Amino acid sequence: MEDPLIRKISPQTILDKLQLNQNNYENQIPPRYLDSLKYILHSNLYGYYLAKKTYILSNYTLKQKDLNDCSLLYNRCKNINQHLQKTLSNTRIIILCKKSKHQFCLHFGNSIALALISRNSQQFHKDFCHEVSHLFALSNNKYIDEGIAVFTEKVALLFDNFEEILKNKLWLISQTAHRANKYNPYTYGCTAIASVILDNYKNIKPFLDQCKQASLKKSIELMHLAIQKHFKKQPTAPKKLENPNHEYFLGNIHSFLKHVSYILTKSVNILNFQDWLNLTRCTFLAPVNQTAKQLTKSFQSTHHSPPYDKIAWLFKIINKIHNIKSIKNSQKIAERTRKIILEISYNTQDEQIGNDVLLMIEILEKYIPNTAQKSILKGYYNDF
Repeated sequence: MEDPLIRKISPQTILDKLQLNQNNYENQIPPRYLDSLKYILHSNLYGYYLAKKTYILSNYTLKQKDLNDCSLLYNRCKNINQHLQKTLSNTRIIILCKKSKHQFCLHFGNSIALALISRNSQQFHKDFCHEVSHLFALSNNKYIDEGIAVFTEKVALLFDNFEEILKNKLWLISQTAHRANKYNPYTYGCTAIASVILDNYKNIKPFLDQCKQASLKKSIELMHLAIQKHFKKQPTAPKKLENPNHEYFLGNIHSFLKHVSYILTKSVNILNFQDWLNLTRCTFLAPVNQTAKQLTKSFQSTHHSPPYDKIAWLFKIINKIHNIKSIKNSQKIAERTRKIILEISYNTQDEQIGNDVLLMIEILEKYIPNTAQKSILKGYYNDF
């Protein structure tokens, strides 16, 4: 469906707002980014109005679906950032380049911000959310800037708005399950943000403001205290895998898959609902963690495991999920997804497996293609 706000405009109109043209930009752009900007400014440009005081420049024609995707992700990033920091830009310009060796965001003194994003990246949607996050504000604190950008790129691809994030505490906990390296501003800042939100989401904006105003050393200390405070509230994870569900929902996938390997030592006749459920969950996690081949090999070589023909269908599902990732048509994605869910229900003899179908749908919806449109998919899921 076409977004009524999106429309084509003259690229020169956008350049005029930026007060940047082919003959006047060397003194405004850091030298390391000049080549990338020169390349696109000397290309045949297309201009689009995306949202209020927000524009897109590109050196290739954007399809309506591409514009709709950009609009959706932009609005999500805007909503998230409004809860994290004060917006420092009035006019925002997104430059989409078919191919660029650099991706960056710059803030000019006239409250105008510019972001350049490469379309040829394998993770374009993540990069888009990351740089768009920088459009709203940039400080001199890399831990805060990159922490906010990483947090935004993660949640914008999963949740519609900040309120949805607050409802998904398990996801927030998963972001703090592994202590981040304080020498990595990207992960450390993101972990601190998730920790503060878990503690009290109303404190997140004052906390980030305090970190921005403090020295870099002091801000790292504040983040460390926030992370430590959160961890003191959480129970220490047991060394033994007594609760695979806990490992699964915390995102400790390696530990969870170890538990799946243990299930294979049991006779197929005594596998209970939870065992089958975890085997089924495994089929969705394997493609994400690229462990499908290792698991298949383990299943085939374990002498005490259930007969391989009893669980071969699980690996067929893995292949089908891989195949779904190459589909562009959202209608076909919905049809294939529905067939996979039906296959899971059919192959698991315990009828209770249907109780976990919603969880499987969520995993499919989050990890499989960004082209999957929720409005279309939900129509198919109503049958369950």
